Amino acid sequence: MTLHQVADQAKVSESTLGQVESGRFVPYPAIRKKLAAFYGVPEGALFKDVDEAQRYLAKVAGKS
Repeated sequence: MTLHQVADQAKVSESTLGQVESGRFVPYPAIRKKLAAFYGVPEGALFKDVDEAQRYLAKVAGKS
């Protein structure tokens, strides 16, 4: 499937999906749920390291 097709069917923007796929964006819980539902897998299986990545990004941004 193309990025456009997945984004359209999962109800997320192409830009957001592209950034998630490239690792430039850590998806919010609502987006994680949509993508996990689209792919038919548990959220934890699709985004194993999201919480760890969010903590790292907060630390780098000086928010922790």
